Parts: sequence; structure tokens; C-alpha cells
Amino acid sequence: MHSVSPTNQEQFHLRILLNHVKRATCFEDLKRIEGQDEPCQTFTQTCLELGLVEDDKEWERVLNEAKLSLMPYQMRMLFVRLLIHCNPLASQDLWETFKSDLSDDFARNMSAENAIKNAYREIQRILEIENKSLADFPTMPQNVEYDEDYDMYDPVYDQ
Repeated sequence: MHSVSPTNQEQFHLRILLNHVKRATCFEDLKRIEGQDEPCQTFTQTCLELGLVEDDKEWERVLNEAKLSLMPYQMRMLFVRLLIHCNPLASQDLWETFKSDLSDDFARNMSAENAIKNAYREIQRILEIENKSLADFPTMPQNVEYDEDYDMYDPVYDQ
């Protein structure tokens, strides 16, 4: 069986199920859990419900702890590290939960909405520095309009 990167979530979880579910004859069988009438929607959901993978609670704890001691730009860098190295299952949910903490420094000079958009833009920029893009994380929002008046240069990221 071929290896699959955890960044390809559905394929990765399909591979896990293929290694654990016995007597499956079709993809639908892989999504069925004993005792449930309906199959799960995704292979990822099936793996979660079977206890074959963990949810994102650990990454939530990391970000909750980080917001107590890190500056927002440091939190954005941490968020990118989590995306790249920890492969959260629901990165969009992490973004939604922590977007105000990730954009707090921008919120001092602009509306909350623009602050969040610019924080997201910074995350995208940090990903590009790491040779990644938002397209590598399909659960993250992909089309965000930005405040064009904001100057993105920040020497902290260029070190």
C-alpha cells in the first residue's frame, strides 16, 4: 500500500481505515460504524468516531495557552507551525476560534473586520515564506478580500 501525507486528510484517513476495517467491500462500508444506522460523511469523521485519530483539542489548548503570553504576530507564526507540522483536522475551526487573538495587534489601528482580514493575510504570507500556501490547507477559507491600504512589510518576519 502506498504512503499518503497527512496533509491530504481524506486520503490519509482512507488509508488508515483500509488498514483497520475488516471485510469492507466498498467505500461506503469503510464509513460504516457498528451500531449506527447511517454511514459517516467522511473518512476523517469515521476515523475520529472509531478513535483511530485524535481531534484538535490539543491544538486548542496550545493556542489558549499561547494567547496568555505571546504577542499576536507570534501567535500567527505559531498558528502556521501548527498548520504545517501538526495537520489539524479542522484548521478553519481553529481559525474561527482564535482569529480575534491572532489579529489583536491590527485591531488597534483598524476595524475588527479589517484586522482579521489582515491577520489572515499575514498568515498567508508566513505560509509562503515556508513554501506553503492556503491551498495546502483546504479546510481554511481560500478567498479573503484584503485591505489594500495596509502595508504588509514587517521586519520581524524577514529575519
